[in-house]
Amino acid sequence: MNLKIIKRIIREAKEMDTFAISINGGEPTLHPNFWEILKYIDKLGMEIVLTTNGSTISEKELKKFQNLKNFSCIRFSLDSLNKEFYEWFRGRKGFFEKVIKNIKTATKFNYQVNILTTITRLNLNEIEKIFSFAEKNKVNAVNFFPMVPVGRGKLNENLVLSKKEFRKFLIKIVEIKKNSSTTKLLTDHPLIALLDINLSRSLRICPAGIISISITPTGEVFPCPYFPISCGNILKESLKKIWNNNTLLNKLRDDNFLSEKCKVCKFKDSCRGGCRALAFIEFGDINYEDPLCWL
Repeated sequence: MNLKIIKRIIREAKEMDTFAISINGGEPTLHPNFWEILKYIDKLGMEIVLTTNGSTISEKELKKFQNLKNFSCIRFSLDSLNKEFYEWFRGRKGFFEKVIKNIKTATKFNYQVNILTTITRLNLNEIEKIFSFAEKNKVNAVNFFPMVPVGRGKLNENLVLSKKEFRKFLIKIVEIKKNSSTTKLLTDHPLIALLDINLSRSLRICPAGIISISITPTGEVFPCPYFPISCGNILKESLKKIWNNNTLLNKLRDDNFLSEKCKVCKFKDSCRGGCRALAFIEFGDINYEDPLCWL
């Protein structure tokens, strides 16, 4: 996608009163117009959130983000503190030390630093360790999210948490959240409500299609990066038209489209049926209940 089109999308987002744009990848820092894109978002007054693997950024660039008035947060992907596992899982060798160094360096500057961790069967026992690392190094927040079998994840479905392991994961999240102090714990997964309905209100529940969407480099629009159904293409339709008129997005905003089981559940208003992407991946129906729900 060329710079002209990217700027047009950013302008459309601004016209729709979008308050933040999250730049993700792949690895967004490799885009030839990376800094120009960030400066344009900054100029239009929207918050900038950057997600990076942290392997391509220099200390000079980390400092440079401070020059952007609306640069809000940098999020580093860190799936393990075990070098061998990290490099195997990310498919790249020789970057672990640099990523750790960049996380520590970034906390010196005047923007938020978060860690994103994809949880699998192989690193489920590292949750406490990663969170302790974050607290020790004054990271603002950690977001743990279970692996979803999409993209490359389809080739490694054996790493996806079972229902029993997923419940164990959420129990750990609840325990850490209740005992954490300086570092925030975030989770997008709505089934956290099944363990603590009050806690679910203080965590960031799934925004897919409700307050956010995902746009790919080819212009395809999805409710979130995990959803395998396109809502349209930004190269063919306006962002506003897709946001307001797409049938899938409107279904995600309407509780009446939930399964009969979810409609009568006491947690309905908090979990909203769980992950809609997982429901579709597992059952071919976005209205079905989350396959990881244990009720």
